[in-house]
Amino acid sequence: MDISFSKEELFRFANIFDNAGQVFLAGLVIAPFFSSIDFSKTLVIILGMLLTLGCWFFSWWLTKEANKL
Repeated sequence: MDISFSKEELFRFANIFDNAGQVFLAGLVIAPFFSSIDFSKTLVIILGMLLTLGCWFFSWWLTKEANKL
């Protein structure tokens, strides 16, 4: 089964992943600096950075693929 998306759909998915990256940045990287949660903030910040960068990279890749169409 071959699934192909239009250029507009790829741009929309790229936008969704860009926004998800911003949510991870705000919720898991910036928020621990302003909260008093007892669990390891370092682990949460590292996880947040990985998720943020992963979403932004995937958004960039989708945009690059959409521009090829």
